[in-house]
Amino acid sequence: MHEKNLSTLLGQINTELKEIEAACQSIQGASGDAGAFREKMEAWMNEAGENNGPGHSTEELCQLQKEAMAHWKQMEASLQELHGSTLDLKRSVQERTGFLKGYLEVGRQEARIGAEPGSGPVDSREPGSANRQQDGAAYAQVFMVNENQIKTLSTLDGLREYLNGLSGLHGIWLVGIAAGLLLNLALGLALLLRGAGAGTEPALPGDAGPAPAVSEVERSRPSDGETEILPASPADVAPPPGQPAPSASLLSPKSAEKLISARAGYALTYLKNKSFSRLGAKYFHPEKGVHFLPEGLSAEGHQFAANVVEKAASSTTAYHWGLSEASLISMDFQKYYGRYIFDVDYTKEREARYNELSFAGRYGLSADQLARRFPDCLFAEYHRSGRSLILVFEKWQQDGGWYLSAVIHNQ
Repeated sequence: MHEKNLSTLLGQINTELKEIEAACQSIQGASGDAGAFREKMEAWMNEAGENNGPGHSTEELCQLQKEAMAHWKQMEASLQELHGSTLDLKRSVQERTGFLKGYLEVGRQEARIGAEPGSGPVDSREPGSANRQQDGAAYAQVFMVNENQIKTLSTLDGLREYLNGLSGLHGIWLVGIAAGLLLNLALGLALLLRGAGAGTEPALPGDAGPAPAVSEVERSRPSDGETEILPASPADVAPPPGQPAPSASLLSPKSAEKLISARAGYALTYLKNKSFSRLGAKYFHPEKGVHFLPEGLSAEGHQFAANVVEKAASSTTAYHWGLSEASLISMDFQKYYGRYIFDVDYTKEREARYNELSFAGRYGLSADQLARRFPDCLFAEYHRSGRSLILVFEKWQQDGGWYLSAVIHNQ
């Protein structure tokens, strides 16, 4: 009878654990992977911040808020489902823990009675020391399960309190807070599912933003398998040694930061996510396009029209990126991206520098050189792990905005 009850008890506990695991999988399916969901939230907030400025329509922001709230409601419903399932499991585990405590206490009392003088022989069918050891192991397992459920329930209760507190908030900031809550939930679920070996595979962030309009002029599109290399403009050619350099003037770092810090941050995020459609539509210079330089200013690099980069990124055509120590750098855009654009994650750099360089690299790059190469420019430097990425912005006279005209890799 002892073994049958114990087996039934443990079987019921395992069933409850499977139920909570299924509930966890349900919320993962409804909300998506936490990392991918956070990336989407960041992209949405970026778009809202870009479009919510002077001269921009608020229609995009309203649509963005509707989409964000739809995701939020779906996640909230899944949270409520998981919360109810966890409550049921908590009650069930508590009942079984109480039952097991009583069962063990009866066994102890019978053992004490059997040990008293004159009590007579103890029935060998009653739980002995071996059975009590099994009871102790089972009790420890139930206690651990109960503790895990209480911790998970406490986490969910805290999340629900946040949900109630946020019920009066509106706008895109609610979405940002929701992303943080989802990450906290993911941590709690990871602890619960660790023993069951459950896990998720991170989703790849998708490309964000609308596709740019197709221009009739594509200065850098290869035709018939050949690579078209644009001639360098006079401003793109460094002065020969010994020749006086043109006077270089740069705005102060504080002034540059005020003008381009937000756009530089957005552009860096979109570069990381390979959102070239968004970059082509809103960030690359409409007239000059964007110039990719692999080794400071020592190599010629390659210049693309603003609307061509997205197509180049999906092409297997090799482009010429200049000479490196007398060797021609020739590779397709995808390989160039991994080698000379996001070779490290520059978004993890806490502080950017504006109109000043902290890292000269082996090419001896300096702010003065950048000012001569790109007169009246503003730039942001992101330095990490012995490498740096420099985003150069130049003004477009038509609207007075600052647009990305060069992406320089330095090491």
